[in-house]
Order: sequence, then structure tokens, then C-alpha cells
Amino acid sequence: CVDSEERFPIDSAWWINKPKSCAWARKSNPYSTCSINEVQQNCPYTCKVCQCFNNQERFETKSGLKSCAWAAREDTWWRCNNLEAVRRNCPLLCGECEVEFPSVAPSAAPSIQKFPTVVVESKAELG
Repeated sequence: CVDSEERFPIDSAWWINKPKSCAWARKSNPYSTCSINEVQQNCPYTCKVCQCFNNQERFETKSGLKSCAWAAREDTWWRCNNLEAVRRNCPLLCGECEVEFPSVAPSAAPSIQKFPTVVVESKAELG
């Protein structure tokens, strides 16, 4: 899930007359800019509209090829908050997903959590 690095036209918002970038969307209020269809399509990471799953493959970091299983083994909070490659490749692990999970009992409004609670029986299950 990667934002475009190119500028893109925004035809659906008449008041925006120049091509914009994902950097513009991040600097502006992402809650309002991400309501624009072209921004969501070009900036899925900024707008948090990526499919919510961790990359199952190894990915490049400044210290070599790593995986989400590596990020989960130790110092997970630090890795998610300080290593952009981990945050981008492991959004479920890092709590970057906006997902609605149903309540156990009926309620007036849905329960909204950034990520589900996952119980791991042993470190072997982490890969």
C-alpha cells in the first residue's frame, strides 16, 4: 500500500484547479482531503484505505530484508513507530487499519477498534 509520488488532477472538486500530491493531502487536513475520490485513489496509505493485511513477503528496510514476523518478535511498538517500511508493510500489526468489528451484543453503534485483539499461544506461531 503505497501513496503515489506524482501530482494528480482533481476533477471532482471544482475549487481545486491545480494538480495535487499526497504530500499536499498529508499537510492539509487528511480527514477532509481524503473524502475526495481522487485523493483516496492516489493516496491510499495517507487515507488509510489500504486493504488491511500484513505483507507476507520480506521487504527492504535500512538494515536489510525483514518481515512482519520479525517486527512482531520484539520491540514491536518501536519498530512500528520508527521504521516506515514496517508501518507500511505491516499495517495490521502496527494498528494502522481502520476496521469496524461487530460488538458481541447488539448495540446502538458499532464498536470501532484500530486492530483486533490477537492471542498468540507461543512465539513459534509468529513465524
